[in-house]
Amino acid sequence: MDWNYLLIAVLALFVICVIQGYQKGFLRIAISLVGIVLVIAAVFILSPYVSDFLINKSGAYDSLKGKVESVFADDNAKLDNTIPENQELTIESYELPQLLKNALKQNNTDEVYKQLMVDIFEDYISGYLSRLILKASSFIGVFVVLSIVLWLALKSADLIAKIPIIKGFNKFLGLVAGFINALVITWIFFIVVVMFLGNETGGKLMEEIYRSPILTFLFNENILMKYLT
Repeated sequence: MDWNYLLIAVLALFVICVIQGYQKGFLRIAISLVGIVLVIAAVFILSPYVSDFLINKSGAYDSLKGKVESVFADDNAKLDNTIPENQELTIESYELPQLLKNALKQNNTDEVYKQLMVDIFEDYISGYLSRLILKASSFIGVFVVLSIVLWLALKSADLIAKIPIIKGFNKFLGLVAGFINALVITWIFFIVVVMFLGNETGGKLMEEIYRSPILTFLFNENILMKYLT
């Protein structure tokens, strides 16, 4: 197992969430999870509008595209990417989780090139990843705002959970709910990492994910990320 600081932090998150799930009980965690599901559903509905604004009606896309292009410049220069077979080899050379590599391969089509308004492979890579970063940024931004609203609403759950019968039933199921909660938080954190893919911080975090089989598995199985890609 390839241990690194990010893997340790993620494992610590799971331990903390499981312990908190037991202490707080199932009711409060379940209400929290239901709230998160509703928040995520709302985010899926609202974030495309935010990302569309950032991509098409602001200067964020063009600025970010240049930064992403510089990050992958060395890898893109190794082969002649006018040859289709070399394009897949170039994508495989990126230090990215397989989920992102597969998305880049699957979307490497004439139709997507037209949508991105690009003509060459290198522009496709920077354009696709820039859009993904802005989508992730929109997702997280809307999620944070709606989560604050959810946090205020959850205050009432503490009173219900103090009823004796409910309190006794809560503990064990709270363990399971805590684990699920940690998984959702980890997936959302991975989306945050994608937000910073175009700078040094995001690159280092992605490298840590890529180095760890556990983190790579969690990243590749990220249901939320699959929606964005």
